[in-house]
Amino acid sequence: ASSSERGATQVKQVFLVGAGTGSREVLMVIHRINQRTPEWQFVGFVDENPKLVGTKIDGYPVFGPAHPFQGKDYYGSSGVQNPEIRQRLIRQYVLERDCGLATLISPDVFLPGDFSAGPGCVIMPGATISFDVRLAEGVMVQWGAILGHELRVGDYSSILTAALITGGCRIGSRTIIGAGAVLNVRVDVGDDA
Repeated sequence: ASSSERGATQVKQVFLVGAGTGSREVLMVIHRINQRTPEWQFVGFVDENPKLVGTKIDGYPVFGPAHPFQGKDYYGSSGVQNPEIRQRLIRQYVLERDCGLATLISPDVFLPGDFSAGPGCVIMPGATISFDVRLAEGVMVQWGAILGHELRVGDYSSILTAALITGGCRIGSRTIIGAGAVLNVRVDVGDDA
């Protein structure tokens, strides 16, 4: 391979499940990532709403449940904020089609060396992350959320805009921490809350 080929970043094809406002915000994160380093080629939305199928949103096509994306050449994500629905959509339209899970983190977010994000996590601009934070699969962190040290978040949970989570907290799977919510030190929130 030539030196230019070795130095080039492999651009990956990505689609978003759900064509609503949440996925449009995730598309903004994809654009921010690509402004810094071209990493993703956005190929369209997938949605179950027959009124949206065949239309375009933000200039990109909306496909239905029988979408054409299949196999390891594609990655999927979703901006649906309801954790239970997001988990179902990801499993049905991404994982069951053998596509990869896209982890999408806005480039303005500082990631400490000991930070860990499972596959399929989405972190919006302006989030602040302290040390020893662990996010499981499919976690969504919205604009301006603050994640305190030693935080553990279970699969497919959503931390909404400007939530403040202090040190040592635990959040279960498929849980929503609402916009502007405050969790004090060592608060535990269970699954499906």
